[in-house]
Amino acid sequence: MAVITFSQEFGSGGRDIAKRVAEQTGYFFADKGIIGDLLAQYGLVGFQRIYDSAPAFWESFDSQKMEQRKITIGMMNRVILAIAQRDRAVIVGRGGYLALAGYADVINVRIGASFDTRVARTMREQNIADLAQAESLVRTNDLKREAFMESTYGTRRERACDFNIVLDVDMVPASRAVPLIVGAAKELKKSKAITGKRVGSIAVEPVLHNVIEGIFAA
Repeated sequence: MAVITFSQEFGSGGRDIAKRVAEQTGYFFADKGIIGDLLAQYGLVGFQRIYDSAPAFWESFDSQKMEQRKITIGMMNRVILAIAQRDRAVIVGRGGYLALAGYADVINVRIGASFDTRVARTMREQNIADLAQAESLVRTNDLKREAFMESTYGTRRERACDFNIVLDVDMVPASRAVPLIVGAAKELKKSKAITGKRVGSIAVEPVLHNVIEGIFAA
């Protein structure tokens, strides 16, 4: 089987591509909403509020907030690893490709698009008529993402070498991207030459395991 992580630029439509891949493969779909629910049930309430406060939150360095940051990062990574351990999962965002670096049965996908394309899509999807407002929203979300990635994983920019598949939707639309990624998952599933650690070897705490099972069952 396989786990597929998606990293997406805001407004690129990466979540929609990930959702369609999950539907066609029958994989469990875990986006920020699911991950946030799991974190809340696991014991970290208000993760989205913490994330959305970036970069202001992450630029605070007093001891209390540093400790809160470490707890947040640790719990988020444990949730991502626990989702992956069950296999047959699509995980969107939250640095999943870095949390699962080194696992042989994980396909890491990055979806990007030009700034203009992302602004246009944001205007359509969020019913924004003002171009400047949409541009500001895209830039703000880019800054939040960079601040979060830097504070969580020590990197502001994603490197192509960290991904198995890198797609620009200006050149490869969703209609072509989805079957390409689904095909890669099928090839990985059939491959008998894969070596290295597998997601099935991930150790999951009993409490978190029960939370994950409840979400999967629902």
